[in-house]
Amino acid sequence: MKKQVFNPYLPSYEYIPDGEPRVFNGRLYIYGSHDRFNGDVYCANDYVCWSAPENDLSDWRYEGVIFRKTQDPRNPDGAHALWAPDVCRGNDGKYYLYYCLDFLKEIGVAISSAPVPMRSVSSIPASLSMTTDASISFPATARAISRRPWTRTA
Repeated sequence: MKKQVFNPYLPSYEYIPDGEPRVFNGRLYIYGSHDRFNGDVYCANDYVCWSAPENDLSDWRYEGVIFRKTQDPRNPDGAHALWAPDVCRGNDGKYYLYYCLDFLKEIGVAISSAPVPMRSVSSIPASLSMTTDASISFPATARAISRRPWTRTA
């Protein structure tokens, strides 16, 4: 007989797929897209974040809404969904949230002085036929770049 498997750290009503775990200042933060409970589309909600001390992963804290899809000037009415994000800390000490709004060809960037919430917004032109999930990698140059292997260049 198979057993039902449940999310080991988030409440049963919370759906954060494509999670990117990041450790900043001794806390583990989970950034990801945010599905609506019983929703008919993916990624319909604003970004939220959960965190825990890296030495006690049984003590999770809800950080709240960290970025609203209407904060992006390209999405004032909230019609576009926020796809899976990623976050890194820059050499300047600021935190950078990289994200994509569904079917737009630029990568959004929100910047903050703390891991949550994210405040100012800009966009980076991406020469992609379609963007999907943002993800950060650090090549030898130590510059953060956004990549997902299944995105195609135009």
